Amino acid sequence: MWPTNSGLLLQGYRARGLNWLDAPGLAVFRFGYEGPVQFVTEAPIEALQSAWINSVLPLVVQARGTQVLHASAVVGREGVVAFCGTSGTGKSTLAACLAERGYSAFADDALPYTVHPDGIMAQALPFTLRPRDPRPASMYGRGPQPCRLQAIVILRPDEASSPVLTPPLRPAAALGALMPHAYCFSLDEAKHELVDAYAKLVSQVPVYELRYPHDPAAVDSTAGVLEELLA
Repeated sequence: MWPTNSGLLLQGYRARGLNWLDAPGLAVFRFGYEGPVQFVTEAPIEALQSAWINSVLPLVVQARGTQVLHASAVVGREGVVAFCGTSGTGKSTLAACLAERGYSAFADDALPYTVHPDGIMAQALPFTLRPRDPRPASMYGRGPQPCRLQAIVILRPDEASSPVLTPPLRPAAALGALMPHAYCFSLDEAKHELVDAYAKLVSQVPVYELRYPHDPAAVDSTAGVLEELLA
């Protein structure tokens, strides 16, 4: 099961040699480990396109063997910095704020990554950056060129009076903190592969926690703290 920001609850399963993804009231998708994704729908094409970009495509990518982190991301001087958090914690808003400061937006809600001998590489998917503040939603797109994943920040909104970035978590703590933010098509059939991929991720990429006031007035100061990792 995978809940989406739009209220859809997607369910993935495998049957008859294919992967199936059910989006109740919208469409049923089926696909193999390569090739086209087929679907049956009576929904308007605009709703289908939005669900595909924002929710379905990341699950298809994960089902085909590439792990996907539930994160927004921007590109800094040393590589991609990802922001993980549950829906509503400000991932998109912070990415949009940093984009206004000159950093390139790289992902919104879904960040695929692959493990390479020289490091963890972030992949780019098409996405729409959807901040919750008055900034307008914008369509972004990057080429297929991977970019090194420099750091991951887990967003922890609380009653703090000012944003505070923790030192990097130890790998065991980082693994536990990141697993709730992993896209997973079918946990029953891929649990070991999922955990192994995230263990490799936290062994190579520093994971921080950012505690900050969840207040629109604090977005700029919070983005300023994140710039410490990007500059």
